[in-house]
Amino acid sequence: MAPYKTYKSVIEDMDINGQVSITNVEAPAMPAWSEDSIYVTPHITVIAFKGVEDEVLTHITENLTKAFSAKLSIIRAPRDALRDCLNITRGQLNASRVLRLVAGLRDLSGEGGIALGLVPGDAYVEGLNFVFGLASQHQATAVVFLERLKDRYGLPKGMSGYVDTDTYLERVLKEVMHELGHVFGLDHCTNRRCVMAFSNSIMDTDRKEWKYCQACAEGLSSSGIRISEDYVLES
Repeated sequence: MAPYKTYKSVIEDMDINGQVSITNVEAPAMPAWSEDSIYVTPHITVIAFKGVEDEVLTHITENLTKAFSAKLSIIRAPRDALRDCLNITRGQLNASRVLRLVAGLRDLSGEGGIALGLVPGDAYVEGLNFVFGLASQHQATAVVFLERLKDRYGLPKGMSGYVDTDTYLERVLKEVMHELGHVFGLDHCTNRRCVMAFSNSIMDTDRKEWKYCQACAEGLSSSGIRISEDYVLES
């Protein structure tokens, strides 16, 4: 494998004036809160690599603005930027490398905020066969890998197929909300319905909801993150 490139060289390879586009999305106004409540408005830079479906990008950006009243910037990046993150032997992306790449693209873009990478591929971390996503609170960065979220389980051995679009979009939203929860300081949750529950398989992802439980919502609030009630489970 070729040596891992610096973020600067990756940006130069992309020809930032041609292949990378940046879009800003205005956040909706949130309800008024008491004067003694202090919340921050997250700025999330969504980095969508080529191959991410338009429906996915639309679904995620709409929900992030509703859930967090987030200010969004969207960066469309070429898939070639991921080439040095590929483990050729495994045929998977190294999730830790992708995380660093996404953080670096955010930094060099000048957009700032939390980086959220949407990646059309399959990935792993050392010690695990695969991951749906990865997050770093320290780097304020999260990535979600889309390939396995398309899988349709329950088929006879040797057969494969993709789920319907609605199921796919719901899975992506769950993983995005989960990984952003980690960026905001949340740990895994023991409530199996909560979006912060750990997913060991796609069946675990389907079992949980795309909402935070009351305890996790309170954890977000204590960190200064205001979450819409529509994204909180009823107690």
